[in-house]
Amino acid sequence: FAAASLSNPLDLAFDGSGNLFVSNGGAGYYNGTIERFNPSGVGSVFASGLNDPYGLAFDSSGSLYAVNSGENTILKYNSSGAASVFASSGVSFPIFVAIQVPEPDSLVMFGLGLSGVALSRLRQRFREHCLR
Repeated sequence: FAAASLSNPLDLAFDGSGNLFVSNGGAGYYNGTIERFNPSGVGSVFASGLNDPYGLAFDSSGSLYAVNSGENTILKYNSSGAASVFASSGVSFPIFVAIQVPEPDSLVMFGLGLSGVALSRLRQRFREHCLR
């Protein structure tokens, strides 16, 4: 199995273990798949029978969300590959999906940035006071 076997690759996402997942549109209705490639490049079919699979995203628990746009659904796959419908009501030809996971490091960096701004202002006030 090689990436060359993908007939219509549409989106990709990496899981926490470094596996690459690719949504593959296939060559007709319900021929779409999601392919999984391990870090060595060895591929396998993760899911099949999809109708225009597009966007892929992982959440922090390792669940994969996949847009099945031909069915107007967003599917959720648990870490063992079992699928369930995550969203369908009010979904009309979805294409992309995104998961936002807050990163504690970014909060620390934001805090450090604010500290830097405060220090800069204190220095400026000190200089102004000394020059008077």
